[in-house]
Amino acid sequence: MTDTNRLLRQTVDETSGSDLIRLWSTKFGGDVSLSLSNLKTWLGLPAEAGGKTVLTTQYASPNISGFNILVSEPSTWLIITPDAAYAAGTITLPTSAGVPDKSEILIVSTQQITALTVDGNGASAVSGAPSSMSASDAFRLRYDAQSFTWYRVSSS
Repeated sequence: MTDTNRLLRQTVDETSGSDLIRLWSTKFGGDVSLSLSNLKTWLGLPAEAGGKTVLTTQYASPNISGFNILVSEPSTWLIITPDAAYAAGTITLPTSAGVPDKSEILIVSTQQITALTVDGNGASAVSGAPSSMSASDAFRLRYDAQSFTWYRVSSS
């Protein structure tokens, strides 16, 4: 009789995205391997490199006061390069229903925004969101799925 459990009988404390897990595939009719990076993508979790969340870069260049920027991804570095300093602007975060826990958004602006609104887009709250930004100002938000809240975790 052959041993059907061919997995090594040891555990690991650390993994990398290239490590493989074994699973049964109906499509292929047998055992296949899947990298942890691909599993994370399929689960909708933010990518990591060296233990840090990898942010997708999004650019916005508003040309009028009263602009609205929709952040397209849950883990994003939003670089705002307005034509000039503006009196008002809104940043709308991704719909909270699709945001994985601990997602981060880093926002930086090259110009002053006198009255800034950060719209949680379904989140219970955006705690500590700034109401204005100076030129070259930045802040970071992190999402907590249990409380459905974005929290400011740092600012420049």
